[in-house]
Amino acid sequence: MRSPLAEPLDSVPPSVGDLLRYLWSRRVRLLVLFGLLSGLGGVALLGWWLFGPRSAHAVIALGFSGIERHEYPSGKSFAIEDIRSPRVLSRALEDVGLAAGSYDLQEVYRGIDLVPIVPSSVVERWKKQDRDGAKHEQFLPSEFALDVHPRGLDDTERVRLIYALLKAYQEQVKYEQVAELHRVANFSTGPAAQLTTLYDYWDLPILLRLQSDSLAAHLAALIRESQNFRDPTLNLSFLEVSRELDAWRVIRLETLAAVVHRERLVKDRDAMLRRLEERQANLEIELRRINGQVESTTKLLEVVEQPKPFLAGQMAPRDGAPLLDVTTLEKVMKSDYVGPVVRRASELHEAAATAAAAKERVQREIALLTKAGDAGTGRPRAGFEDLVVLVADDIDRIVRHYLQVLDAYLDASVTRYVTLREGPYLRLASTSMALVAVAIVFTAAILSLLIVIVSDSLRGGARGAEDEGHALRPT
Repeated sequence: MRSPLAEPLDSVPPSVGDLLRYLWSRRVRLLVLFGLLSGLGGVALLGWWLFGPRSAHAVIALGFSGIERHEYPSGKSFAIEDIRSPRVLSRALEDVGLAAGSYDLQEVYRGIDLVPIVPSSVVERWKKQDRDGAKHEQFLPSEFALDVHPRGLDDTERVRLIYALLKAYQEQVKYEQVAELHRVANFSTGPAAQLTTLYDYWDLPILLRLQSDSLAAHLAALIRESQNFRDPTLNLSFLEVSRELDAWRVIRLETLAAVVHRERLVKDRDAMLRRLEERQANLEIELRRINGQVESTTKLLEVVEQPKPFLAGQMAPRDGAPLLDVTTLEKVMKSDYVGPVVRRASELHEAAATAAAAKERVQREIALLTKAGDAGTGRPRAGFEDLVVLVADDIDRIVRHYLQVLDAYLDASVTRYVTLREGPYLRLASTSMALVAVAIVFTAAILSLLIVIVSDSLRGGARGAEDEGHALRPT
């Protein structure tokens, strides 16, 4: 006889409707358990919020020239660790108000995390390249997630440390910009009143002109990029400083040069001639070098301007098939290649013209010194030293104006080059509170369901064992 406890072989598995009816019949228990577990999770989350380790979070964005190549404006290589380098970190801690002996620099360093931010579009392209078996495209990030959580600092100090790190790193970027600009210093060869003693009279216009040429080159570059920036203290722009320099050249420098050349003011004529001839030879070498570069650049441009079949032949692989459409190839060449080459050619032509003008000026000075029968006395008249002091003081004043406007410009621009794109704000152990709350709710729901199912299974198993015992008991 078949046992009543045996499972039928053709038993039907439970359906979704059975599951829903099962959950609905136990809804009270599920809600009670869910509320209890969620409450416990909320209490734990509150305790974590009050007593758990928190970090100050922010996103730093870099926008200075060269960051797309991971280089500073000076050409120095950029590294992510520069943002929390010992020099920057020490300066930031001093700004926060921590004395040098009150903290462990290594401990603070380990409590600062920097993570490059890669846009989702780049990540998707990388995934596609992985599927295709292609090499990842190069991406150099310019935004970095910064988490500050060193032990020994409270929440306020951690937020302040982010601002201090930003300020200290901005100063570092400003220093790199100054290195790239080759900041022009004041006339460092001696006081203006001693110039006639330190140098030959004939050297003075040459040295002052070299200084003014260097300053003019930097001003020209800054005028193009500063967009009429004006220093609020002096109420001057780089363009106005350049105009001051041009007026000084026409009025002061030319006056001094005229006096020196007219009266042949030279202490050692032979030594001066040797120096001028050496400078002429150096300028000839420089001019040949620049002209060689101009010729190479011109040949490169001629290659780009060749007919389309020639371009396709030059860019084709070994089997003879062009890499891409000839029209597309020509557009790529002219947009990505011709523009920089043309700019470089223009710069070289300008440099060649400057070197040729300097060479011609040296030749005229050599002719003046070697003019027969008009050697001059070599001794200046009264008032010459006062003229030298006046000319040198004027160029020093213009240089000071330039330095002050440059400082103001770098201070104003560096805040655009190193910025906080997000934050700072506090978060727990680099985790969002919203994500933790969602995780608590999800976990409470799963645990409630598991507890009900397990308890019903245990209760059903106990009833089954009891029924089996009753069935086996003799009647």
